[in-house]
Amino acid sequence: MQVLLKERPFHPKGSTTHHIERMPDHDRWAILVRTTSLTEAELIVGLLSAHDIDAMTFDQQSSPYPQIGEIAVVVDRTQLITAQYILDERDRS
Repeated sequence: MQVLLKERPFHPKGSTTHHIERMPDHDRWAILVRTTSLTEAELIVGLLSAHDIDAMTFDQQSSPYPQIGEIAVVVDRTQLITAQYILDERDRS
C-alpha cells in the first residue's frame, strides 16, 4: 500500500501540488503518470481538469534537491481509464 502525504491542506480538485504525507481517501486516487517536471505535471492536471477529471499533483521530490525524485499526477480511480485515453489522444496529436 502506498501512503501519500501532504504538507498543505488537502484539496481534491484543482492543480494544487502536495508534498507526500498521509492523504485522506488514499484508496480513491490512482497514479496516472510520474514526471520530473512540475510544469509538465501541472499542464497534465490542467488538461484533465478541462475534461472534468479530478486530478492533482503530488510532489515526491526532496526540497533541497528538486532534481531528485518525481512528481506524480493522480486521478480519481473511477476516472483512470478516461484520463489515460485523454493523455493518449494528446500524445497522438
